[in-house]
Amino acid sequence: MFHHHLLLLSRAALLLRHATGLSHAAISLIEGNLGRLGLSLPRFRRQSQGALVARGDKPTRDRKRRANSPLLIHYHIFKNAGTSFEWALAQVLGAKYRSLDTQHSHGFISAGDLVDFSFRHPEVTAISSHQAAPPPPRIFGREIFTSILIRDPIARIRSIYAFERAQGTSNPGAVKARELSFREYVEWRLETSPIAICNFQVNFCSRTSSNFGPPPGPAQLEQAIANLDSMSIVGTVVRFDEWLALAQNTLSTALPAFTLPAVRLNATSEGRPSESEIFEKLVEEVGEETAKHLLENNKLDMCLHQVADALLTRRLAERGVKVSLLQAYKSELEGRPATLQVI
Repeated sequence: MFHHHLLLLSRAALLLRHATGLSHAAISLIEGNLGRLGLSLPRFRRQSQGALVARGDKPTRDRKRRANSPLLIHYHIFKNAGTSFEWALAQVLGAKYRSLDTQHSHGFISAGDLVDFSFRHPEVTAISSHQAAPPPPRIFGREIFTSILIRDPIARIRSIYAFERAQGTSNPGAVKARELSFREYVEWRLETSPIAICNFQVNFCSRTSSNFGPPPGPAQLEQAIANLDSMSIVGTVVRFDEWLALAQNTLSTALPAFTLPAVRLNATSEGRPSESEIFEKLVEEVGEETAKHLLENNKLDMCLHQVADALLTRRLAERGVKVSLLQAYKSELEGRPATLQVI
């Protein structure tokens, strides 16, 4: 009888080992599939009390705090004031800010890459990337904030030329900018890489890989607008100060004592020219035909810019930051002479 019971116990132990192995295999399979979708499954360990908690977590209050750990993802479009914002983040956050791009100029940071990076670097609070694409992933244990700046596409073309002309690098754009006049540079871009100066921002905001593909159309614009609408901090370069105020207000809710310095870096133009001034200068330098071609092929970017401007106004009003109507009345009040009113 004793041998019979011993045999039953041995078989039970064997079945338990098989079941454990199958459960580990199932978890590994799920993790692999989630990783490909840009999602993640937390690693678990068993506490002495028998409850399952995320690895490294402390009970109750600490676990709740870590579950809401903030992470900002800034989508940095080239020549859209991203460098200024990155500098401000670095000043405030130090090592908790990271720039995340591949070594390849046409690389791509997927949602899965962002998930992986966040788990490998839980101390990082803000990421900026030229190569990541919205929408952002959902990441276990992180409260995700997102930010982006959109620019007048015609003003952006001149800024690209001025920036590349001043560079000391040997990449094709910098070399051509130093060799060519603005008109010749624009013609070269239109011939070799039109996507760089034609509806580039719609492409950036709607792409799903490093391949920008054919010129974007209404479907890409619709997707780009949807992606902008889902972001926490949206604005335009021409309203950078207001956008920075929105970023300050939004991020300070999750990061106490968070104060962003207002500084503009890599600025290649002075003042704030009007649209008519920008277009007149464009016609003067590249000719009317090329100027009309650029307008026609940047219609989608202009639509996106208008949406970004409206979203900035809406977000500011929703948070009570720099309410334009209130500021107008305050300015009027401050300009009036003081009076004594007797009731």
